[in-house]
Amino acid sequence: MANALALLDVFVFNARRNTLRLLMVGLLAPACAGLDAHKNMTQYVQTSLTDRTGLPQNSVNSVTQTSDGYLWFGTQEGLARYDGLNVTVFDSLKFKALKDSFINTIASGRDGSLWVGTRTGLIRYKNGTFRTYLAAQSPISKIYESKDGQIWVGSLDGLYAIQGETVRSYTTKDGLPDNSISSIVQTTDGTLWFGTSKGLASWKNSSFRGYTAREGVSTDPIFTLAASHDDSLWIATASGLLRWKEKPLERVAQSSMPQHARITYLLENRLKTLWIAFDHSGIASFQDGKLVRYTTHEGLPSDDVTQVFEDHEEHLWIAMLGGGVAELRKGSFSSFGEGEGLAENMVWCVLQARDGSVWVGTNSKGLNHISNNGVVHVYSLHDGLPTGSIFGLLEADDGSIWIGMEHGELCHLRSGRVTVFRDPLSKGQQLRSILRISNDTLLLGFHETNGLVRFRRGHFQHSLLSGLVNTTALAPDGSIWVGTDHGGTAHIQNGSVASYTTQNGMLSNFAQAVYIDKDAVVWVGTSPGGLNRIKNGHVTTYSIDQGLFDLTVGAIVEDDFGYLWMTCDRGIYKISKRS
Repeated sequence: MANALALLDVFVFNARRNTLRLLMVGLLAPACAGLDAHKNMTQYVQTSLTDRTGLPQNSVNSVTQTSDGYLWFGTQEGLARYDGLNVTVFDSLKFKALKDSFINTIASGRDGSLWVGTRTGLIRYKNGTFRTYLAAQSPISKIYESKDGQIWVGSLDGLYAIQGETVRSYTTKDGLPDNSISSIVQTTDGTLWFGTSKGLASWKNSSFRGYTAREGVSTDPIFTLAASHDDSLWIATASGLLRWKEKPLERVAQSSMPQHARITYLLENRLKTLWIAFDHSGIASFQDGKLVRYTTHEGLPSDDVTQVFEDHEEHLWIAMLGGGVAELRKGSFSSFGEGEGLAENMVWCVLQARDGSVWVGTNSKGLNHISNNGVVHVYSLHDGLPTGSIFGLLEADDGSIWIGMEHGELCHLRSGRVTVFRDPLSKGQQLRSILRISNDTLLLGFHETNGLVRFRRGHFQHSLLSGLVNTTALAPDGSIWVGTDHGGTAHIQNGSVASYTTQNGMLSNFAQAVYIDKDAVVWVGTSPGGLNRIKNGHVTTYSIDQGLFDLTVGAIVEDDFGYLWMTCDRGIYKISKRS
């Protein structure tokens, strides 16, 4: 019998570079959840926009978000507006009032306007109209709206302040150390700070003040600035990175930075993480004295980064020369693979131990143990573990681990020592399932004919069972459910065997997963076919026609909210049992 099934959520995991990665399923990330610097950046979801997905071209100089939620990207061939799905391009061909399509910098105004700095001047976009506010003699380098609503504009030949229709210019004659402005920020006390080619300047009480080595600030060119949470400043120069507030508070030497890299942008987010952009070395996060880099080696599209920007949902956007723009955000899953210390990305089985640590059976790199602090220890041939893939894991009462191997060996890891047991009647097929059925007895599932085997005190005892065993499960009443290839699903109780096959209404005789829920309902994943529900001997099936995401169900697990999570060849998805 087939029942309607509501498919509530689908999460598809696509393996990078054609490899699988270990998935650690967690709670859905809240809407406002900034990136945590203590987490590897490879564990975040990354999406990209390029000229293939709508950008006018792939060199993005600047990013901002207007109050209506649109993200804007300034490129060397025009503006791009992104609504989360589609990109709309604004260039000088279509919009004559946008006199130059080479966009150096952009900034959003609190009134919903977009300020655009080009090679030739400053333009405002508001209510669908472009208007030139300033025709500059040099490219616009920076735009910033201060708390009083003034628009401050930096260029290579001076500083401008726009209040309404009034434009005022400032140069060295007004107290600036130099006319070339690289950065503008404001601290919470209202002070405006300017990075120039000859050091740092501030604006407070309608006057400028320059800073020199007496205050601990170099008069070398300042590449960029960022305001910190405590009203201090992050200052990037050729000498390195400095956190400063009237005096140096923290120094990050250039020697600890990537070699031959120049800092192009700084951003301190709401989690007090400092994000650093480099011109040839990607990005890095800096927190608690630790610098963590993210480059093309880890998957960034380009190492030439012009800006990092945090949007209203605290996603991080990375603007790049030649690489478009990339978004990093928390996903519903955190992956743990080679980038996080795992021996390899191809994983067959996972076991969470009672102490919270995780045991991982890999394809060819042995047994990996991930401690609670993320450190990985690998057990392999050197430790006495046979070669081959690991398909089954079980934790014993004493915390030792039973291991099922590709060629049929049963291994026991206790206190770092591996003991290997070999069934003399085994045909050398995969040991896929290990189940504890009493204090001193294990039930083993070999992927071979008559592959259901009891193991007790070093001895193997075979049972007659149709099919090649894939998985086993122990019911609350002590009975055993077995999923097989060719033989369907078997229920063993009080010495008798009841079979559930296509003749009994099952979708397939290839049962890859068996899960028994809290209500003693048996859920069987078949391939092909879908999901089968067995209750009181009655079979109910769910497949594509009832809303199931895929014909294959490879594994089933239940969360605390009444959802069944399942794997298939196209990813991971969940359904509600109430549907």
